[in-house]
Amino acid sequence: MSKIVEDKILFFSKKIIDNSEKILPFQDHNFYLFSELRILLCEITHCIMFDLNQASFCLTNHLLERVLKLSLIKYELEGLNISDPIFKEKQISAYKKYDDMLLWKTLSSAYENNIIINEEYNMLLKFKDKYRNPFSHANVSKLIPEQQINSSRVGHICNIEESLKCLTDSKPIPIQEVLIDPLTLVQEYQHAFSNREALDYFNNVFEIMINIDERYKVKYNIVMP
Repeated sequence: MSKIVEDKILFFSKKIIDNSEKILPFQDHNFYLFSELRILLCEITHCIMFDLNQASFCLTNHLLERVLKLSLIKYELEGLNISDPIFKEKQISAYKKYDDMLLWKTLSSAYENNIIINEEYNMLLKFKDKYRNPFSHANVSKLIPEQQINSSRVGHICNIEESLKCLTDSKPIPIQEVLIDPLTLVQEYQHAFSNREALDYFNNVFEIMINIDERYKVKYNIVMP
């Protein structure tokens, strides 16, 4: 086994030990309305466990849009299941109606159909602008705090060859101070932002999924075994 593989095994083993507790709240919930999303949910929890937080953001964005569209589609089916003769026809019709819908419209439609309540609607609108758009559209400059856009960070550079020569000659290494524009560091901001926000973002979307699922079961008198 190569040294690289051994290092990766040690690295990811430590992540599992350190972060397994984070994903426990998401492991035991059985969804009725969203049972088909279990693989996607599992992938997001793996991202969180391994600190792949930018990947977690992108998948949670997808999850959010998929949850809203799937909810609208399932509500359109009015409790029908695959054993009903008209299920296929109704499902095709529902997908045609909702599958191409933009996020702002799915949010409005979900609210109008009582799939989400006002508090959830406002929260998801905020997520659309704060989380979904910067990552889905690669508009990462929106992740930089506004007060930092016109400010700069101090950095330092030096010439490697000249520095080595100075070391050989026991002379001080000439170091130049430079100002670094925030947009130059935008990927670093995105990484730090993801580390701070990814778990809370997923947790909030997961909680809304639970609420939607419970409302659906009440509406159609569904009792889980």
